[in-house]
Amino acid sequence: MENTKLGPKACEPRHTGVSLSPERQIVLAALRRGKSPIRVRDLVNQLALHENTIREHLDGLVESAHAERIQLVSTGRGRPSYGYRARADFGAQIEPGARDYAFLALVLARQLAAIGNNPRQIAISAGKEWARQFVDPEQKRSESKIAVRRRIIEILESLGYSPKPNAKKNIIRLQTCPLLSAARLEPEIVCSVHLGLVRGLVALSGENPDEVELIPFAEPGCCRLIVP
Repeated sequence: MENTKLGPKACEPRHTGVSLSPERQIVLAALRRGKSPIRVRDLVNQLALHENTIREHLDGLVESAHAERIQLVSTGRGRPSYGYRARADFGAQIEPGARDYAFLALVLARQLAAIGNNPRQIAISAGKEWARQFVDPEQKRSESKIAVRRRIIEILESLGYSPKPNAKKNIIRLQTCPLLSAARLEPEIVCSVHLGLVRGLVALSGENPDEVELIPFAEPGCCRLIVP
């Protein structure tokens, strides 16, 4: 089991006095996406988690006041139906697009993992393609290694990784992660996308991308990135 004491912090602000597990954060993100109360069976379909697991997380979110349980309008006889929605007074400072991004990343990671045919390599390739939006592949560059490293650090900073480089800037501690919940649940996929991103940036700068190494959850407080 992943040691949750290792690795970076989440970019999203934590709620005072309440620490949510990675899976519970994913359930909460799904509730925040919904425009109306969501039924348990809909969450099961979205998140590919067991119904009992979903119910356990929902009960915990209601108890911690992150979510509320609402009786839905009955359409016939039988037991009343209930839905869940996130409380509006929690997470108001979090950009909705960032929540959607993290939720989408988890769903895509699980789809890639289900494909089976080397999903890690597919994820790395996706990261390399992502790098193209930051560097013009047609532009011929003649930069020093330190200049390449500085540009990588700037890009990682803009994406929310809070990079802290050593003096040579070839070892970079990533202190926060915008996709931490998804990365803890599907590290092989999500972390491979991040690896591919940096390898793509290095390749587009004329350096050897194979020298890039990412060590997820390397130590308390960070992942470790090594660049040429």
